[in-house]
Amino acid sequence: MNQQRLIFEYPAGWLLACIVAGVGYAWLLYSAKSPWTKSTNRMLMGVRTVLVTLLAFLLLGPLLKLIRNDFEKPVWVLLVDDSQSVRQGTDSVARNLLRESAADFRTQLAAADYEAELRTLSGTDSLTFSHQQSDLAGAFRKIQNDFEGRNLAGVVLVSDGVYNSGSSPLYLDYRVPVFSVGMGDTTVRPDLAIRNVGYNKVVYQGNRFPLRVEVLASGIVNAAPQVRVRKGGQLIASQTKTSTGAPLAVFDFEIEARDKGVQRFDVEVVPLPDEKNVQNNRYTVFLEVADGKKRIVLIAPAPHPDIKALEAVIQSQSNYEWIVHIPNVKPAPANWQNGQIDLLILHQALNPKMIPFLQQAKSASGGVWLITGYETNPRMFSAHGLPFVFENSVQRDEVTPVLNSTFRDFAFGENTGSLIARYPPVSVPFGKFSFPPDAHILLHQRIGSVATARPLLLTWNENEAKRALLLADGLWRWRLSEFRETEKTEAFAELTGKLMQYLSTREDRSRFRCFPVRPEFSGAKPVQFESQLYNELLEPIYGNAVQLEITDENNRTERYTYATSPGNMRYRIGQLPQGVYRYRATTVWNNITETTRGEFVVNAQSPESQQTTADFRLLQQLSEKTGGQFFTLQNFGGVARTIANTPAKRIIRTDETFQSLLQLKWVFFVLLVLVSVEWFARKFLGGY
Repeated sequence: MNQQRLIFEYPAGWLLACIVAGVGYAWLLYSAKSPWTKSTNRMLMGVRTVLVTLLAFLLLGPLLKLIRNDFEKPVWVLLVDDSQSVRQGTDSVARNLLRESAADFRTQLAAADYEAELRTLSGTDSLTFSHQQSDLAGAFRKIQNDFEGRNLAGVVLVSDGVYNSGSSPLYLDYRVPVFSVGMGDTTVRPDLAIRNVGYNKVVYQGNRFPLRVEVLASGIVNAAPQVRVRKGGQLIASQTKTSTGAPLAVFDFEIEARDKGVQRFDVEVVPLPDEKNVQNNRYTVFLEVADGKKRIVLIAPAPHPDIKALEAVIQSQSNYEWIVHIPNVKPAPANWQNGQIDLLILHQALNPKMIPFLQQAKSASGGVWLITGYETNPRMFSAHGLPFVFENSVQRDEVTPVLNSTFRDFAFGENTGSLIARYPPVSVPFGKFSFPPDAHILLHQRIGSVATARPLLLTWNENEAKRALLLADGLWRWRLSEFRETEKTEAFAELTGKLMQYLSTREDRSRFRCFPVRPEFSGAKPVQFESQLYNELLEPIYGNAVQLEITDENNRTERYTYATSPGNMRYRIGQLPQGVYRYRATTVWNNITETTRGEFVVNAQSPESQQTTADFRLLQQLSEKTGGQFFTLQNFGGVARTIANTPAKRIIRTDETFQSLLQLKWVFFVLLVLVSVEWFARKFLGGY
């Protein structure tokens, strides 16, 4: 429903003055003797009265207020679990019944003055039941975010109740009822399943590494599972455990890492004679066998929470050796200044106690990361040979970090920038300062709500070694802030972990580089290679032919040829079977053959095959918690009938707009018609 009202900037008494002006002006003009009749004179006088009155009225600045009321219907979201576990636990009849019931559901809700929207876990509208994971909690979070501020009446979840990704949907807070529809087979059949395999992603050649296998026995009494570990098809370890009454059996193996590179180990629990689902009896492990750890040494004048925050990031990666030295607290590492360190971190780098270490760090061949503190005097930068000159040496500023979207030395996740932007402020030296022209800014400073071009964290090269500077301490606050908001520290770990990995990696001076965009690919996604070729000035070269050879574990080789172009430096290869692959890429530039080699992994392990028995109990608990109801697939029609019996409550949204009458086209044409009629009549009748 729309409403219109006129609003005046001046008192309504001025309308009378407009009428008086129009009548007075017309009377003065047409009171004299005229060559036309009295009736014509009265008509022309009326036209002039209306014209002058309207012009005077428009001078008062009248506004047209338009009030628009929109009635938003309540929306029910039909969330369908289209994962592979539903396909494995149902037949085609049940899936066709779901498709028909979903269409009827939307029709019945439309008749009851509701809107219905279909959502799936895969994000598609087609119910193919091929999604490779079941993240029910993540789907509910997305619905809550998408319908924030909208008239969401409730959610209808059609699922088997099995989730294998994300947290339990029972732990979320819901503001609308959730009606659940259970589909699938709840019959517990005899099944041995590998529930989890624990191992280190990186191990070192010649060492023995632990491999823990957890086997879950369902519907079996007195089970005696046997677990075998194979490498290259050969049996290298085997264990059998008799049942102790517990459904979960744990097998611990000690495997020797003999060969260097990416290695594949196949874990299998021997299936039972009457076991139907044998896909969850196998698990493939891929791990990298390295020949040594990278050493990262952090030196600080005193204990600080930042040290623990960085240590937590490094400890999650087993291919790094973490050493902390605090004078008079922890002893200094031996030979740290003789090229045996891949990354040196100097915390509170300009503290007087740190000056000797700072001078030795200048000649370090590995990476160096300088972290300053609150009491740092900006004049000390140039005094100790650091390439930074500050305009102000006294004042300080409180700034928050902003991720530089043009930073290209390494990439970040999709949501990392938004999480970093919400980190608490840190104290930095106030004002502008100069820095190396070849520096790459990783984090900018934001003062209040204004993002500046001043760097907070930047990297540069010095004597062919990588350097980084953070103009503040307080990293631990960033980590705690992210954990408080998301219960995770992924963005902090990605920011600091990738920076330390970048600084500790020796610069690759080769002109030709060809590498997979990630070390491990899912079996459902294509493999992508990125190729880069540079001339003597390290300028990129495009159009050169690249020959790529990919060899699988059975020494079968496939060959590909492609060329790069600006903005298209990647080459996609179709889905490959699970396994470890070796690649060799070559190209010819200036009659010189450039070659690069490496390995990558394709892992086709599907979590959907681990559990195919439906869990209706979880769906019932979810509906009870949110005030909804539980139905089976055969009673799906009862969901629409229950919702239809509840009156649909619309939300009225009012939108008010103001527009000056002078901006309306029809007002202009009315005035034009009045002027034209009077002018034409006076000329036609002989007036002037």
